[in-house]
Amino acid sequence: EPFLDYQITMRPAVNVQLGYDWNFNWGIRGEIGYAMLVQKYKGTQVTIPATRNIKSDYLQFPVLIKYRTWNKNVHFFAMTGLQLNLLLSSK
Repeated sequence: EPFLDYQITMRPAVNVQLGYDWNFNWGIRGEIGYAMLVQKYKGTQVTIPATRNIKSDYLQFPVLIKYRTWNKNVHFFAMTGLQLNLLLSSK
């Protein structure tokens, strides 16, 4: 059976961030967020029209390490880290 085509979807997400800098270059940032994600599919399977809507709500916990440098000619900022997602509901 063929795959269904993806539909473009938009849903809100909210985050609260707290950060601490050890010095000018290094710091850490923690967040807590709530994301409402949706994926919609539409198409035909075996000549029958088919649609599928998946709605998922997540509680998100990213923890990031921050590095920045700043001088007269170069401004650089980078973050890397991990994110834990807790699935609250899915339909």
